[in-house]
Amino acid sequence: MISAYVLTNVKSEGNIQKTIDQMKSISYLKSISVVSGKHDLMIYVQIPSLEVLYDVTQRIHEHPMVSETSTQVIEWEIQKQLN
Repeated sequence: MISAYVLTNVKSEGNIQKTIDQMKSISYLKSISVVSGKHDLMIYVQIPSLEVLYDVTQRIHEHPMVSETSTQVIEWEIQKQLN
């Protein structure tokens, strides 16, 4: 299984909540976070292959309110339980 973050910018005239609601139908999306900074959304995906990742990122990028995406594939992940 491949995991990645798709950093997404929504057009200035776009409604972020409506954009999120429409993206919920895209397969393999595990979470969508509204973030501050350079990007508007951080979308976490888990997919079976890079070919499927390409298809998923294309669907996100082709959304009419999305202006830009940047996909970050997770190569190695360290998980630590915090007390």
